[in-house]
Amino acid sequence: MTQVSPRHGLRAVLRRRLPALFCTLLLLVAAGGAYIGMSRHAEAQLARDAQLRLSLVADTLNAAIKRIAGIPPLVGATGMVQSLLQHPDDENIRNATNDLLARTARANDLDDLFILDAQGVTQASSNFGETGSFVGKDYSFRPYFQIARKNEQPVVSYYGVGVTTGRPGYFLASRIAFGPGPEDFGVAVAKTEFSRLESSWAEGGEHVLVSDADDVVFLSADPQFRYRPLKHLSHATLDTLNVEQRYARHAPGVVIDLLRDLPEGAIATREVPGTAWQITAVLPRGDRQWQPLAAALAVLLAGLLATLVALTISQQRARRTADQRIKQDLERRVEERAAELVEAMSRLEAEMVERRQSEAELSKARDELIQAGKLASMGQAFAGLAHEINQPLAALKTYLSSTKLLIARGDTDSAAANLGIMDETVERLVQLSGDLKHLSRRSDNRLVEVDLAATAQRVIGLMRFRIRDAGASVRETLDDDVQVVADQAHIEQIILNLLKNAVDVAADATCKDIMVQASLQNGMACLSVGDCGPGVPESARGRLFEPFFTTKGVGKGLGLGLAISYAIARDHGGVLRYERTPAGQTWFHLVLPARPATGQQEQHA
Repeated sequence: MTQVSPRHGLRAVLRRRLPALFCTLLLLVAAGGAYIGMSRHAEAQLARDAQLRLSLVADTLNAAIKRIAGIPPLVGATGMVQSLLQHPDDENIRNATNDLLARTARANDLDDLFILDAQGVTQASSNFGETGSFVGKDYSFRPYFQIARKNEQPVVSYYGVGVTTGRPGYFLASRIAFGPGPEDFGVAVAKTEFSRLESSWAEGGEHVLVSDADDVVFLSADPQFRYRPLKHLSHATLDTLNVEQRYARHAPGVVIDLLRDLPEGAIATREVPGTAWQITAVLPRGDRQWQPLAAALAVLLAGLLATLVALTISQQRARRTADQRIKQDLERRVEERAAELVEAMSRLEAEMVERRQSEAELSKARDELIQAGKLASMGQAFAGLAHEINQPLAALKTYLSSTKLLIARGDTDSAAANLGIMDETVERLVQLSGDLKHLSRRSDNRLVEVDLAATAQRVIGLMRFRIRDAGASVRETLDDDVQVVADQAHIEQIILNLLKNAVDVAADATCKDIMVQASLQNGMACLSVGDCGPGVPESARGRLFEPFFTTKGVGKGLGLGLAISYAIARDHGGVLRYERTPAGQTWFHLVLPARPATGQQEQHA
């Protein structure tokens, strides 16, 4: 027997394993190179994309600013405004100027447009008829007035929170000269809010911050960053902000750390043209952080695949004949299996088509049933609508005749007062018809944010005729901001059904009280409708939400309202529950998942 020395055995092992070790090392080096290269490429691409995203956002903001640039000078040049500044005690000129400013603000989609005199007191404003009217307010402390008074700039821009309305906005002011004297001037001021712009950023998932010359963020897609500085503010800067009341009651918050407070990614910054503002955008890295690792794994997999191919070819050479037979047998089996799979797929596709058709027909039938139920409920609920409309129409006719006589007599003040009353009456009719149109519309199966309290109030308002005829009264306990994401028309249908049932019960009950409540409970939005009727018999409660089951008399209902409401609540991930309290009250509770909180919403005046 031949003896093999240990040295020769080691060499044989090395000869067999050295190629595998070399291939492994080569694959690791290639994967490392792919990881490094892809990392650099991904970072460079992320930076370019961040700059492009920032450019688009900045252009949008700049366009919103330029849109109102010419309005204050044009308004200040009108003869009406010049006459008001020369004759500030003439109420006729003031009223005409108020109307001019209101029309101009509506035509140019401005939030406010007002005129200041040389002392900074508002003489006319587009919101003259509103509760928070600017007329008579002193804004001499605002920087845009101070700069315009010194005549340092033809047009002055300023961003701040309105001390009267509490709403932030962009102010653009222009000096109005109407005489040779240094005090013969006024200031035209236009204000526009960027809330819609912020909302579009938030809806698009943008991480955008706009800061002023003092590095205080005043625009942000995320409300938590608003009125927070990008750096520590000096005492002098804080005093200036306080004197200007730039951000009203909002004191500058904690300094923003871009690297810590915002998602990890590329940060791009640039100035907004024509302003002292700076806009910052952060493009999150997101899925791009996996690109280097994916590239490295791809190289490893490609190398392993190549190695496997080489091994396969080597084995095929040694076993070509046997493999050929196996291949032929395998191909035959694959063809048989493929034929079976094709046949099974054909049957499955036919079943899927049939099921989709059935689901579409079922959905259409249910939508038609919901719409029919809504229209039937509305027909019963709004029986007194003609009488409600006839009263203001008769009043309008009376006021119209009176106004004609007043105009003929030259009593324009009384005629104007009559016109104001007529305008309020028309607004009530327009609101009523708008609410009716909104409630009667067909569902478009689109999910939106729905305020349960506001929706309940709208339905109660439209049901007031039926409630009055039943001799009932409604006690509302509606919390603010009870929001859900749902189909608006379907939620209105549920509330209409529940309220209609409560009115029917109250009409025959001794106690005429109807209770409507809306609140948030443990992350769920709950809307409840209650009455003091006898409730549902214990034996019938198990069938309460079944179609065509009703406890009403013959001809008073088909038994579909609660069944439809129950199905709608279930489709929205919620539930409709019945409760009979020991106090003798009957309640129906609609419980739906509440809309996730997105931060405290800003209050608007």
